[in-house]
Amino acid sequence: MIHPKLYVIKGIFVRMIKAIPNTLTLCNLVCGCFGIVFAFNQQLEWAGYLIGIAAIFDFLDGFVARLLNAKSLIGGQLDSLADIVTFGVLPGVIIFQLLSISFGEYFVEFSQRPTTHIAIQCIGFLIVTFSALRLAKFNIDESQSDSFVGMPTPAIAIFIGSLPVVLFSMEFNFYNPLSPEMLDTVGKMKYWSDLDFAVVSALQSTAFLFGMAVVCSAMLVVPLRMLALKFSGFGWSENKNIFVFLILVMIIAVYTAIPYVFYYKGMPVLDFLAIPLVILIYLLYSGVTNIIKAK
Repeated sequence: MIHPKLYVIKGIFVRMIKAIPNTLTLCNLVCGCFGIVFAFNQQLEWAGYLIGIAAIFDFLDGFVARLLNAKSLIGGQLDSLADIVTFGVLPGVIIFQLLSISFGEYFVEFSQRPTTHIAIQCIGFLIVTFSALRLAKFNIDESQSDSFVGMPTPAIAIFIGSLPVVLFSMEFNFYNPLSPEMLDTVGKMKYWSDLDFAVVSALQSTAFLFGMAVVCSAMLVVPLRMLALKFSGFGWSENKNIFVFLILVMIIAVYTAIPYVFYYKGMPVLDFLAIPLVILIYLLYSGVTNIIKAK
């Protein structure tokens, strides 16, 4: 006969195990909160890093829940609530701040900015509203268990979060926009490639950032089936699309490392630009698989 105290200990242990996925979800939420603080304190690159860290927690909470058979209704709701902060509000704030930088107004008091500039900067909050809509639809759509409809919020957030990280990697003060003349001077001092010039110019362009915010918002709700990185066992046949996508990611990773390993000169260096490139490949690959399935 089992002692009653052992039942109590077992019950506590089971509850602790069941709490692990929700704890990981809350770590995701905390990353989003800190990211927002960093975004308003001249550390946009850390806001981007924290989106990446939060994405790891977001992957682990679901993986661990399935592994421990600890899925719960509260866990699903908690996941969406955390995601709207980390993968909705935070990327929206990053776009808002990048647009502020494009106007040269990052250090300007909000009340001192022209109304038209504020209206354009607030386009970043389209990301927040469409992320909320995307997550609400996901919660009630039972057909998204093995694929997604529209770009997942973490994918869009990682894409946006990588932008200040890319600028930071260029090793210049990107909080003040550069004129074409200054951009040319700084680029020559830093030995930027043509790709580097194009990237910096785009990420300090109001028109580019505005258009990107609108497109990213639309991609969250577009009725396009997207690949879900959820393994069904470890066999090739049931996970073929995931394995092919991961192979493409590995090719990008190897290409990114080649200039450093083999010291090839004249080869475009991707560095952190590989991150948004992977997200674009994810989008294109999902589109291609949709076309193949349709045929």
